Amino acid sequence: MTTLQTLQTADITPSPRILWVLGQIPFRSWQALAELIDNSLDAFLAAEREGVLPDNARIDVNWSNSNVAADKRVIEISDNGRGIDLETVTLAVRAGYTSNDPVGNLGLFGMGFNIATARLGGVTRFLSTRAASDEWAGIEIDFRDLAKRGSFSAPIVKEPKAESSLTGTKVVIADLNEGNFKELRDRETELRKTLEDVYAPILRDKKVAIYINGQRLSARPYCIWNSDRGVVRDGAKVAAVLNIDRDLGSALFDLDRNQYIPGAMEVELRTKLANGIDLPDNIVERHRKLRGWIGVQRYADPNDFGIDFVRNGRKILIKDKRLFSWENPLSGEVVLEYPVELGTTVGGRIVGEIHVDYLVPTYQKNDFDRSESSWVETVLALRGDGPFLPKRRKAMGYADAVTSPIGLLANAYRRSDPGTRCLAARCRSRFFGTALSPAPQT
Repeated sequence: MTTLQTLQTADITPSPRILWVLGQIPFRSWQALAELIDNSLDAFLAAEREGVLPDNARIDVNWSNSNVAADKRVIEISDNGRGIDLETVTLAVRAGYTSNDPVGNLGLFGMGFNIATARLGGVTRFLSTRAASDEWAGIEIDFRDLAKRGSFSAPIVKEPKAESSLTGTKVVIADLNEGNFKELRDRETELRKTLEDVYAPILRDKKVAIYINGQRLSARPYCIWNSDRGVVRDGAKVAAVLNIDRDLGSALFDLDRNQYIPGAMEVELRTKLANGIDLPDNIVERHRKLRGWIGVQRYADPNDFGIDFVRNGRKILIKDKRLFSWENPLSGEVVLEYPVELGTTVGGRIVGEIHVDYLVPTYQKNDFDRSESSWVETVLALRGDGPFLPKRRKAMGYADAVTSPIGLLANAYRRSDPGTRCLAARCRSRFFGTALSPAPQT
């Protein structure tokens, strides 16, 4: 291989226009708001770990109504946390910077703040105040002005406090993207329901309240049979709710790249570790705990079923149905195994809430990196190896019985004939009143 000789260097600092371009990344309006909500939740989670979470912890998301002139409309996301100092504010808005531990927080990428705010509007003011301060202090980012000046330098701004006791942070976005504002205005009810679903585990704990235009979000409970109910399959009772508590062991994780170390490299690093050589500072050993539950809903529906995957209190996958299919490793064919009978009309009823804090989400936080071995191990723990339908399993050469949680429930509750044999209600409506049950404790 030819050795390259470096004679000089080139400045590849991007134009400030890059911040404006970030706003073209395809984030839905609710995703942009969620990115900013995540930052406030991280602050509250840190306070809880230190034992100083306030009793009235809350996050408020508000936007101007249509009666306000277009050039005066704003979106504001605020919290009443402890606040941060001015230096931390200026670091937080720097593209690519993150002080978050990717293991224990909701916020993952330093780009998240920039993408979210640029998606919503052209001017962002990020302010914070602490107990010892008599003012709000922060920074204002005007994307057009930065691009025009060709500079990343943004002004420090300050505002007086309305009350000396106020603490927290607020992000105020102006020069709104008309399309995003229209979506917020016209689809507020749908957006609220989406955020109630995304943050259901956090809302259920009632430690932090989230408000949208003054209306508090609340988590809809799962409508499932109790765990003491069940049906008999092959001479054994299969409970209507199966708790998940699996230790997947530990794996080496790269904090800088926010990813697990590939298998061969992990073996090499562990060999060095066994020989007394310390791991690099950016490599940590991460314990992987799979917990949660999978159960049977009291009604069947063609769409309203599936498994929720939760990372650090926020749902990444909602009503996911991909684990109900099996991919033939020989042909690549994907075969649907549940629901099979009348699946397009009656539908399915297996639901669940699985906590996978160890998995790595995509930058949009709507999926996980499925190429990593940790995702593969998670799938094996939940649906098992090979097909779970008995006839297909036997035909593919699997001699062992199905023992995976999804496999057990899919076989035992694959039909929804009314009566106790299938544990199915005669009325398939989702509105049962007292049938609504809280999520099982995990």
